[in-house]
Amino acid sequence: MTKDCPAEASKQSEHSPSKVGNSETLLYVLIEPHNYEANGISARAFSRTELKNSQVSISRKNHTPRDILQKEVIDILLEKDQRRKFMGVLQAKCLKIRQLKTEEPKSRRAFCVIDDGTLKNVGHAHLGFSHTARQQTKSQWTAYRENLTLLFGEECSINEIYT
Repeated sequence: MTKDCPAEASKQSEHSPSKVGNSETLLYVLIEPHNYEANGISARAFSRTELKNSQVSISRKNHTPRDILQKEVIDILLEKDQRRKFMGVLQAKCLKIRQLKTEEPKSRRAFCVIDDGTLKNVGHAHLGFSHTARQQTKSQWTAYRENLTLLFGEECSINEIYT
């Protein structure tokens, strides 16, 4: 794709069906209190550390059937802490994420989307800062995260996602 996201140029996981395409819809699961609070998405959602390390787990809708999202993502997150509750799913088009730009230099990509399919979940992928964004300040990272959160929009139920 670009020198800011070299891992996007080829398939990264032997279990992935393909590299992540621009037309794909990406899903981000919301779990309270993991990344969601009573008022909505928490500051822990799209964490700077996870974005810097390209470790924000997302799912590729076309390659993640509902039962796999439930069993391999939602249930696993819920099992980690009995206080956790499933709150919904955010969705965004991959192209829109890739179109988010850095402040300086202008027109450089802020985010990369990389396939990371697993044996049980071929639709798993990672979202992270681009090489350019990683070199910038924490305040710029905060602005990029806010843009990303706005892009993903309002939470939906799993039924709304898969209808």
